[in-house]
Amino acid sequence: MSQSLLDDEACPSEDDKDARIHQLEKKVETLNCELALLRQHMDSGFALVRSDMAARFAEADLRIAERFTESEQRTAKRFAESEQRTAERFAESEQRTAERFAESEQRTADRFAEAAQRQDDNMKTLTCQLQAQMVESERRQEARLLELSRRQDAFSRWMVGMAVGIVVLVANMASRLF
Repeated sequence: MSQSLLDDEACPSEDDKDARIHQLEKKVETLNCELALLRQHMDSGFALVRSDMAARFAEADLRIAERFTESEQRTAKRFAESEQRTAERFAESEQRTAERFAESEQRTADRFAEAAQRQDDNMKTLTCQLQAQMVESERRQEARLLELSRRQDAFSRWMVGMAVGIVVLVANMASRLF
């Protein structure tokens, strides 16, 4: 800032009051001019600061908007990647579950087939055992029938022998009596 205009003038003597008042009025006008210039200078400085701040705020807003857009894009990309990974994991899990279910179903079918085979084998074994028991029972019955037949034949022979013996005895007794 330039030196004040008040410093340039020499002071009049104390006797000349009009000159002194006139000089003081000039100094007041000069002071008012300097204040006006100072105000203009400050206003232009404030305007410059305001425009600089507005430019900086606009630049900051632009950077923030760019960062926000980049962040939004990164977030969208991460979300899409996460969604893709989740879908892949779900598909893998679904496939593993289907495979496990198929394996379990196959094991169940195999176990059922093995159980049916064991049941068939058990039925065949029981059928064979039952047939063997029936054959053994028939053989024992035939043996008993043969034994009964033999005993009946022996008893019939004994009865015939008895009857013949009685007839002979009766004939002997009748011959002695007659």
